[in-house]
Amino acid sequence: TIIKNGTLGESHGIYHNGANYSIISNNNISVTNTTSGMRIWQYSDYITLASNNVSTTGNSVIGLVFTDVSYLNMSLNTITTSGSSAHGIELGFTGGGSPTNHNVFKANKIKTTSASTAYGLYLWAGVNNTFIDDNITATNSNDIRIDDGVGTLINVTFNKNDIGFETGATG
Repeated sequence: TIIKNGTLGESHGIYHNGANYSIISNNNISVTNTTSGMRIWQYSDYITLASNNVSTTGNSVIGLVFTDVSYLNMSLNTITTSGSSAHGIELGFTGGGSPTNHNVFKANKIKTTSASTAYGLYLWAGVNNTFIDDNITATNSNDIRIDDGVGTLINVTFNKNDIGFETGATG
């Protein structure tokens, strides 16, 4: 169990950077006023995330952030966030590495609460990302928000009328 109460800035419940073929499983992560519950950062490819519970509280405290990560396999995780701009999962790109590509998300539960700009799934960048049997709920915001990312959704539960696109979105 990881419990962290900090100040906003580069602070995470789990921070994983530059290590391939890792397994992160069976963790309970609860963070308040940090940057994210978990951040998987550049050059961390072929990662398995399984059966983790991530809970975040605070504005801009994202559940899981993936930046320049490929070949991730994420399954059976529960992500809950509470706060403005506290997205459940964000797939991103730094501009210096490769976008977040070729990842599989299966049977995850993602829920954001109490915020008007906390997207359940934010596809900020990346291609060939597949979501299977996931459950995505965002209270008062888009369940799925697309900027420059591309994803395939198979049997994913979400409000089909609750998808948003950033101005100039190319995904």
